[in-house]
This record gives sequence, structure tokens and C-alpha cells, in this order.
Amino acid sequence: MRSPSLAVKKSRSRSRGRSRSKRRAHSKAHFHSKGRSHSRLCFQKSATKMTTLRTAIITAANIKIEEAEDDSFAPNAAQNIIVLSTPSEARSFRYGSIRNITVEERTYETFAYKSTPDNTSRGVISGVGREEPEEQITRFLVNKHNPTVMAAHRLGNSESVVILFEGNKVPRYVKYGGFVSKCTLYRQHREVCTTCGKIGHRKDVCPTPNARVCFACGRNNPGEDHAEYCKPRCKFCLGSHVTGAGKCKNKFKTPLQIKQRQRIKQITETITEMTPAKAPGEAALSRRFDFPEPGASGTRHEQNGVASRDRSRAEPEDVKWADVTSGRPKETRPPRPAPQVQAHLSVTNKSDINGAAMTQTSGALSRAAAATLKEPGKTPSGGGCSEQCKKETRELKATVKKMEKAMEELQTAMAATQLTIKQQRGVIDEQRDAIRRLQEGGSRNEANNKMATDADEDDNGTPTNITGNRFVNTTTPKTYQFTAKAKTPTRASMIAVARGLEAQHEEELESESNEEEDDSASVISVATTNNGDRTKPLGYGSFSKKIGRNARAIKKWGKSFEGIEQRILTKCTQVIQQQLAQMIQLQIEQALERALSPEKLQPLIGEAAHQYCQTQKALPHNGQQQ
Repeated sequence: MRSPSLAVKKSRSRSRGRSRSKRRAHSKAHFHSKGRSHSRLCFQKSATKMTTLRTAIITAANIKIEEAEDDSFAPNAAQNIIVLSTPSEARSFRYGSIRNITVEERTYETFAYKSTPDNTSRGVISGVGREEPEEQITRFLVNKHNPTVMAAHRLGNSESVVILFEGNKVPRYVKYGGFVSKCTLYRQHREVCTTCGKIGHRKDVCPTPNARVCFACGRNNPGEDHAEYCKPRCKFCLGSHVTGAGKCKNKFKTPLQIKQRQRIKQITETITEMTPAKAPGEAALSRRFDFPEPGASGTRHEQNGVASRDRSRAEPEDVKWADVTSGRPKETRPPRPAPQVQAHLSVTNKSDINGAAMTQTSGALSRAAAATLKEPGKTPSGGGCSEQCKKETRELKATVKKMEKAMEELQTAMAATQLTIKQQRGVIDEQRDAIRRLQEGGSRNEANNKMATDADEDDNGTPTNITGNRFVNTTTPKTYQFTAKAKTPTRASMIAVARGLEAQHEEELESESNEEEDDSASVISVATTNNGDRTKPLGYGSFSKKIGRNARAIKKWGKSFEGIEQRILTKCTQVIQQQLAQMIQLQIEQALERALSPEKLQPLIGEAAHQYCQTQKALPHNGQQQ
């Protein structure tokens, strides 16, 4: 059995200045550990303190406690492992050489494996023979013909090889031993435990190895007859198959490169749709005051993007003849108001929030500066805007940090909502099982009643109905034999019964008028079939119809519960998405409203306009432009 795992990796800040060969071999290392005893150390349920585990790991690595002050130990309760991060290569080697640790007088064996470093990507090639050793695979791939390949290893016992590339791009082809092989993006399977049925860890590191859960449907403590009514349900796609089956569409993790491309495309489309269009004469002026984005390169002239003046013809002013003759002054049109900035962004992480906010702020400042220059009676004053730009950037960074905290709170709320949905699914599954048991119980009760009726006939020779009451025949001949296995009475038999009842009634009236009979005597009629060879107790067909109606009602309830379950899941998902979108939109609008307030924009616009005038005066064709 395996106990918790250990993971060791180097710190990023210490490894930037080192060579590429060193970073290839010692950037990260992860360790899985095996437990010798039958019990397993679980971080969620164990009373062992984290300081005790840290001391045990440092002692097993033969490292002094003072030297390990810069090392960090992060337990992962979901996967039941410990991740170690160290800036020292020497200590990284020692942590990697650990083969067992002793915790509370119990020894656990460990097994080490390497993980991928940062800023890397993985690809896979196929068709590599199983007889080729690992040394030959590394020699054929890690060479000068493949400059971005850092390492390679075989995927289990298959003919596929996983290749580690430097950077976030996976080439389409690689050279393996002189042959050009096609390389595809490596997709990792999503981890699911076959012991407890939970997602996020494997069976060998399960924190609850003694759990009894049906892996197909997720029912706790299944009985011996559970296989008869077990219905598989996938936890990845909610399909009617086992979790992670071959036909499941969601069994693979989405690679990081694809996630980044989808996120960038989504943000670009959202900003393009929500950004208002510029006026025809405003485009040339706005290009002069476009502030550089963070990380932009080039000279100051290239960043500002100075272009020639707008040569488009101005709109003709309407002058009426009555105004000229009367000497009234010409009416001037009010200046065009500055365009309102609308911020509707859909962002998901820190880099997207920062980039989107800076893009919106830069465009808003450019349009506001161009609109201010068009207003008459405005005299710009002030100096350069470099300090103001830095100040605005710092304020935006502070706003981004606040938005990051809000995103963390939203993620916590999302996790709580997902837990509630899982609980609702459990309740629905229990109701479905109860309905299934009712259906099975109804069919079994009907069969048992029939068997009891047959047994009573065989013992006494007298037919009985479902309720156990015996029928006595006083009018029909003895040649008719009663049996409980007769078919449902037909229409002809029911008519015969009605006629028999009428005849009985007439006979009783005649007997009462002619002779005094005993009041305790009673006559009970029995329904007979057309041929007269079989009879059946009256009322059996109605009872079987009731059983059929109950069975149909139970099936209808089952379908209704399935529809209710689907509607609940769909409604919860829609509500969660709407709440997240509204919260993110509200926070971004508030942040941009504070950053683009008139008190902060007016000094910046005046300084930008003054700088523009100074630049125009310094140009040789100053007279033409003015």
C-alpha cells in the first residue's frame, strides 16, 4: 500500500540565472511513498501535526533544521501528498534520495518521480518499440536536431513516448533516430479513485482505503443484489456509463495551451463587441495620445504613433439668409460630449484582468483627450504626463489586487454551491432507488398472492379470491370446477353472471312468498366462462387492473423524478453562471469608474493637450497644421 506522497521542487527566483542543462535535470521532483504497514497515513483524518512530518522528512534527508529554513512544505489533502520546494540543488538531491520516513515509530517507504518544470509543454509520439531502452530513447530525442526537447520517457509499457519541450509550443514533427515522427499534444487523463469513487486522486493514494462504494453508480455500502438494479453514471459527463470509460468525452484534461488560447479569444471578442466606435474625425487625434501598454517596446515616437493631420473635409455649417440680413450672431453648436466608457469584460485570471483593464483605460484616455481639444475656450496647461501615467498604473494595479480577492471569494462560493449540488444528487439517487424497490415489491406481492391462492385450492379443493374469502356454489352444476388460474372474465361471462343474479333474485322472492326459509341462508353467484369448463372468482380481474395501474403510476413517478433532477441541475448551473457574471461585471465597472473619475482625468488631459501643442510648435510645418 502507498502512504502519502512527497514532492520536491526548486524555487523559481533562485534558478533564473543558471544554465539550461542544470534546469533540465533538477527543476522539480515529486515523490510517491509506499506504506509497509496495513494502515495508511491520511492527512485529513490523521492527528499527526505538520511539524512532525516536516521533522521526519528533514531527518530522513540528513539535513540540519537550520539549513532547511528556506524550504517550504505544502500538504495536498486531496491527493494525500506533500509538496516540497527548495532553492538549493544540494538539498533537492538529498530530498530526492529519501527512500523511507519514520512517523510516530512507523516507517513508510517512498518512491521518487520527476514532474515537469515551469514554462514547458508536453507532446507524445507513437510507434516506438517496447524493446528499446530508456537510454536509447533519450539519445534519439535529446540532441541538436530537436533543440527544444528537454527530456523523454516511455508511457507505461506502451509504444508511446512522452516528450518534454521548452516553452509553450509543441512542434508538429520531431526527429527520432533519423526518422521524422508526428508529434501531438499530450492529453492527461483525469484522476478518479476506484475505491471511494471521488475525483482528484488515484486508488494507490486513497485516504479512505476501507470505503465500500459502487464505482459504477456511486451508491454507499451496496448489497448483494445491487447488480440487478445498478445503473452506471459518469461523474465527468453525467452519461450512462462508468466514470472515465473509453467512450467518455470528458475523461481527458484540457491542456494549458488550449485554455490560454480560449481565454485570450474570449476576452478579445468581448472587448471588441462592447467598446464603442470612434467618431470619424476623432481617430487621427486619438492615435496621437495612445498611451503604451505595459511591456511595449520601441522609441517614444513609435509608441505615441504620431501621424499626419486629418485631411477629411469638415462638415459645412448651416447659415440662414435671415441671420445675415438681421445681423444676428451665428449660432454655434454645442461641443460634442466625451464618449462614455462602457466596461463589460469577461475575465478569469489575474493576467486577463490586468491586460483588459489597461486596454480599456488607455482607449478611454485617448478619446477623452481628443474630445477636450475640440472644445472651444479650453487652454491647456501643464507639463509632461509620465508621472501621471505611472500613478494611474499603480492605482490600476491596486484595483486589480482587490479584484483578485473578489475572485477568490467567488471561487469559494462556487465550491460551496457544487457541494450542495452533489448533496441534491445523492437525495435524488436515494429517491430513485426507493421507487425501484417499490416497483419490485409490487410485482413480487402479486406473484405471492397468486401462489397463496393456488396453494389454498390444492389443500381444500375450494377456490378462494385474493382476500381469502371462499365461494360456495348453490346454483350451478357440480361439473364446473373452480380454479384460481382462470383467465380474466370476458364480456359474455359477465352478462351470464348478471342474468344468474336476476334469476336468483326471482327465485328468492318466490321462495319467500310460498315457504318460510331460514334467514341465514345466502346464495353467492360465481362468474363462469362461455364454455363452462373453467370459472374464476368475481373481483380478481379488477384487482389485477389495480396492480397494473399502480405499476404504471410508479413508472410515471420515476420519469417525473428524472425530469426534476435534470431541471434542478440545469437551473443551479444557470444561476451560478449568472451570479458570477454579474459580480465580475459589477466589480470591473466600479474599478474603472473610480479610475476614470473627472477629478483624476482632468489634470491628465490638460497635461496631454499641452504636450501636444508643444509638439506642434516644434514641427517645421507648424503654420499649415494650425
